[in-house]
Amino acid sequence: MQQRSFGEELRLLARRRYASLAAFSAVAGLSPGRISQIVKGTYPNLSYQTLETLLRAFPDIAEKEALYQAWIRDYAPSPIETELPTAGATDDEIWGFLECRNSLYELGKIGNVRDATGSLWHELAHQPSRQELAYHCGKIHVETSSHTERHRQAIHVSRELQNLATSAYEPAWVASALWQEAISTYPVDPDSPRYSRSAMSRLGRYLSDWQPRTDRERSLHRTLFQTYLRDRLIALEELYRHGVRNRSLLEYQLAALQSVLPEIEIGVDFKGTKEVEARALIALGRLDEASDALEAAAQPGDTYNSLKVAVTTARLHVADKDADGAFQILAQWVPIAETQSLYHYRSQLVSIEQSLLQAYQRLPLAERVERNASDIES
Repeated sequence: MQQRSFGEELRLLARRRYASLAAFSAVAGLSPGRISQIVKGTYPNLSYQTLETLLRAFPDIAEKEALYQAWIRDYAPSPIETELPTAGATDDEIWGFLECRNSLYELGKIGNVRDATGSLWHELAHQPSRQELAYHCGKIHVETSSHTERHRQAIHVSRELQNLATSAYEPAWVASALWQEAISTYPVDPDSPRYSRSAMSRLGRYLSDWQPRTDRERSLHRTLFQTYLRDRLIALEELYRHGVRNRSLLEYQLAALQSVLPEIEIGVDFKGTKEVEARALIALGRLDEASDALEAAAQPGDTYNSLKVAVTTARLHVADKDADGAFQILAQWVPIAETQSLYHYRSQLVSIEQSLLQAYQRLPLAERVERNASDIES
């Protein structure tokens, strides 16, 4: 059977989901004329950035996969786009893969990216002429390992990254690797908040001692310091939820974060910072303020952000003794976390559900869905 072109695939999917191309263009945020050119195949050199915009308009993973594969056939028929780099790949092939990894995340292939970057890290780490490439592969491997609950692996590689950065005399790399170790420690075991606070303190000391020399280093230093304030608040909030209650310290760190919010930079992720602010406000019982922060944190089209907001919104419902509201969030987002292979967020959502079940003596989610279906059929 002949495969459909990218334009034909887009027309089919857009009409199936949105009934018309005009409705689809409004959701995608692209002009009807541009959409018309794309579906007719007269739009020249459709870029990966435009593809990402189109993919965000389709919530179903199968739709994203079909459109992505059609784009590969028509616009990116090179090995860089069609397969993951393996041992012996050129630097250009590896950089190309790293630059397009977000599309693989959107397609639920975060595990593939984790495994590929892990292999590349081990291959490149001992090649002095490829240290920068090795560093970036290792950094992404830590990131993807954390998101797929390989936390000890993430911690191990983040420490190896610190050694590489130190030997390369790259203080910016050291600071980033310290930050990655700190955020990878949260979910390791019940005592992880204490360990996380210790790792965060090491990062804080390094940032205090580091004297950046270039504009790039100064920018990164400012970004990491603001990130440090955010993530130190996460560590304290985790401790608070685990029963180590220091309200005054949590309030102090929350105020420190809020003081830099007006000047927070894109690199720190303003939306994500508002979600962290909401976590602390929930822990402190300031639920109305937490609700406002979560509203500001919402970022449609960003799966990672949406899952974080969903977890914290579920906790807000629990704190407000609204079990039904929390269960609605869980029913919506647990399957999405599973589909996207984002196990860390799924485990947080399931943990909330288990706590709710114990507190409110409700049936497990799967049984509730099954019983509801039986009731409807009868």
